[in-house]
Amino acid sequence: MTNQAKYNQFFKNNSSKDYPTDKAYFEECLKVTQTGSKYEVVKQAYYRWKDRQKIEKIPKKKVPNFEVSETDVFFPSFSEFEDGFSLSIDLVDNLFLSYSRNGKNLNTIEVQNKFNLTAYQFNVVKSRLQLRKNSNIVSEITLERLPKSEHKAYFESKLNDLLEFDGEQLEKTYNSVVTKKYRKELEKIHSDRAREKRIVDALSGFLVKAERKYLKVVPVVKPKISDRVIALGDPHFGADITNKHLNFKYNVDVLKEILQEILIHVNSGKVENNYLTILGDLIETFSGANHEGSWKEIQMWGAECAWYAIDVLGEFISNINNLKLVRGVCGNHDRAAKSKKTENTGEVGLIIYEYLKRQFSKIDFQYDSEFTRFKVGNVGYLSSHGDFGFSKDFASYVLRYGYKECDYHFALAGHLHKFDVLKDTMEGRQIICPALVKPNQYASKILGKASHSGIVVIDHKVGKELPVMNVVNF
Repeated sequence: MTNQAKYNQFFKNNSSKDYPTDKAYFEECLKVTQTGSKYEVVKQAYYRWKDRQKIEKIPKKKVPNFEVSETDVFFPSFSEFEDGFSLSIDLVDNLFLSYSRNGKNLNTIEVQNKFNLTAYQFNVVKSRLQLRKNSNIVSEITLERLPKSEHKAYFESKLNDLLEFDGEQLEKTYNSVVTKKYRKELEKIHSDRAREKRIVDALSGFLVKAERKYLKVVPVVKPKISDRVIALGDPHFGADITNKHLNFKYNVDVLKEILQEILIHVNSGKVENNYLTILGDLIETFSGANHEGSWKEIQMWGAECAWYAIDVLGEFISNINNLKLVRGVCGNHDRAAKSKKTENTGEVGLIIYEYLKRQFSKIDFQYDSEFTRFKVGNVGYLSSHGDFGFSKDFASYVLRYGYKECDYHFALAGHLHKFDVLKDTMEGRQIICPALVKPNQYASKILGKASHSGIVVIDHKVGKELPVMNVVNF
């Protein structure tokens, strides 16, 4: 006989027999079936015997929906997983006023946040106090507790709360309308920023490929000029200009010719040390759309323009004799985004400078998006593009950023595409340097800015206390 058959016989003979405990029943079962507790028949024995037992159910104690004291309403827990909680009667009334459509008509999240309630707590209040959107602005608890003669005054106080809320609601509605109206513009700005970041990250990856370039060192016997400062700005790589009024053209080939002429000039004479400061607007446009219609006057843009600027400027720098120092700032055209509202730090210009710095790691090469400085002997040099307000007040500019040990300062800037001396005092000179780029139709015809390509050269002659400044046109 199998174990299953033995158990079936045992169960048939003992189905009506009562056993005092589970253990006693199992022991009897094991004796008859001669099996261990791991066998399935034993498990069956337990469950079949359990089904015959009469389990006395203990009735649950009825829990009230809420309990009201003098000042509070207590909501007991119906679950072992949540605790009961108390709310003041005033808070309960405010919940009705805030949530009801007849009151402030706030949504569930707004009410929970305003009164610091959890989702569980607010749902308990709504369920047990019958709080609905069409509810009164006052709870039934308060109406039952207050004498009818006081109802009117209490309602008036709540209506005053509603009048104060009108101002908040008006501001909320206004903000909602404004946000909706300008959402597209905001999304556009965020999109531009994301695009700008992708561009900068992509360009930055190429920095590791910067190959070192070598500088020209020319021995000078009995130099006449100990130090020469070369200030050039606004090359606008990538611009393609044909000015019919002034009968000239400007493009990258013309710019390369101008840079060759500059090299001939600055390398002439017996100069012991050369200093180069670049005043921004290295490129015309990276996005191709810096200004409305700017696409009409560009030869190249984007990464091609940036790499071309690096190649040409790198070749130019490497051919300046006895170059000791380079300083560079960015201009408003050196941004990656098409709008300066999105980015005004000249990120593409910073990448170009960083690449050049790695090529010329042997010299003092520093750059910044807004301002740089250096000194030659007792003369300080402050360089900026000129489009930020901090550089326009000469006295405060020198006081804040100048060298205390220097008696004289040159403040050099570009941006305006014409030479000008803004300030000339015993303490220094504020100069707008001419641009390398030639004026386009808009600059010459509308703005009246028509200036030759040029640079400013400042020579510190041997035996002379103050340097000599010259403007050189090309």
